[in-house]
Amino acid sequence: MLSRLSLTFFLLFFSNKVLGAQGEGGMPQLNPASFSSQIFWLLISFSILFLIVHFFLLPRLKKIREHRDETINNYLSQTQNLNHQIDNIIAQTDKELNEAKTSFNNKIKEELENNKIIFEKEVDLIEKDFEKKKEKLNHELLKSKDSIKKNVPKICMDLSNHLYEKILGEKTESDPKEFEKVIKDL
Repeated sequence: MLSRLSLTFFLLFFSNKVLGAQGEGGMPQLNPASFSSQIFWLLISFSILFLIVHFFLLPRLKKIREHRDETINNYLSQTQNLNHQIDNIIAQTDKELNEAKTSFNNKIKEELENNKIIFEKEVDLIEKDFEKKKEKLNHELLKSKDSIKKNVPKICMDLSNHLYEKILGEKTESDPKEFEKVIKDL
């Protein structure tokens, strides 16, 4: 554009020397008599074109760009909000998961301790029951021992009488008190 303007001014001032003739022949655009009207219409058309571009096209392009920037910024802010919400949800989920793990572990420990206490109580009850049965059996054994000690002379006398009868074929009756005297003497 600048080259066209400089060419036009050059042709205006130096048209006689460049063209050599007074415009009688040749191209009508290069006729110096029509330069002033061409420059006038050139300025008018460029001015109108400039005004149309400056007042109509550029504001529309500017609005489009502003709208585009606004839309991009809205999407970016929404994305940041969503990312922030996602981060909060992840943090909350991790926190709740850790709390649940801790709670679960604590409940397991509590139940383990409760079961241990119950087990120890049951073992104590079984041991007490065992001790009672043991004492009862010991008492019964002592009774049996005492009864056997009391009945040993009689049993021995009956056995010796039975043996004497089998060996000799005679029946005899012995007194258990005599057996006790013999045992005491030994």
